[in-house]
Amino acid sequence: MDKPIVVFDSGVGGLPYLVHLRNRFSWEDFVYIADNKNFPYGEKTEESLVQIISILVTNIIKRFNPKAIVVACNTASVTSLKYIRELTSIPIIGVVPAVKPASDITRNNKIGVLATKRTVRGQYLQDLINKFSPDKEVVLVGAGDIVNFVETKMYNLEQDEIKEYIRDQVEPFKKSGVDSIVLGCTHFIHVSDEIEEALGSGVKIIDSRDGVTRQVGRVTDIGKVRERVGTSSFFLTNSRDVDSYIVFCKKHNVEFKGEF
Repeated sequence: MDKPIVVFDSGVGGLPYLVHLRNRFSWEDFVYIADNKNFPYGEKTEESLVQIISILVTNIIKRFNPKAIVVACNTASVTSLKYIRELTSIPIIGVVPAVKPASDITRNNKIGVLATKRTVRGQYLQDLINKFSPDKEVVLVGAGDIVNFVETKMYNLEQDEIKEYIRDQVEPFKKSGVDSIVLGCTHFIHVSDEIEEALGSGVKIIDSRDGVTRQVGRVTDIGKVRERVGTSSFFLTNSRDVDSYIVFCKKHNVEFKGEF
């Protein structure tokens, strides 16, 4: 394995980011770490989360010597980026809600942000709104339960059951008439098709994958395009309840490697 690009989250939320990066930089090796021992990050205190992320990043560097680390979690990025960047010179890229792109494309000046309750209440999101959407109507919906739904339940449900659950979660957006929705939690990308179906094709669903991928390309020594096809490996920090993770690995064409 070459020096890989490592992507991590508390669970499977960051997997679509790995896939997006792999599609762009297919010759690179990738490692995904689901820190399921500490799932979910959103329920941790800020002090505790900084400590958890700092230890994990230190261990990632020791084990993989990566060329870049992607913190594929809004909560972890907002809380911990400034601290973990002090630990290493390796580029560390975070994920933040894509408020600016949503503000740029809205036609009726009404945008929605679907996020965890912690993110909705946090100052960081409010600062983004004040900076990029001061003249827009912004509808905030805290739906942290979707995180647990995606992580532990969705893989075992029929499609109609998933659609029904998501319809209920995004109903406030339908009532408010927003025409663009920011997915403010990486886990939500796993149900983006269901969100779009529930709200109608006229509503644009926006996440941060394009921005993160561009940033990785800017700050990382990616090197020249090569013909080789890189590897994609998946690790857990705790080997309990592996069945759902194996399902997600198969779906995203990532090799399950067990405990990190």
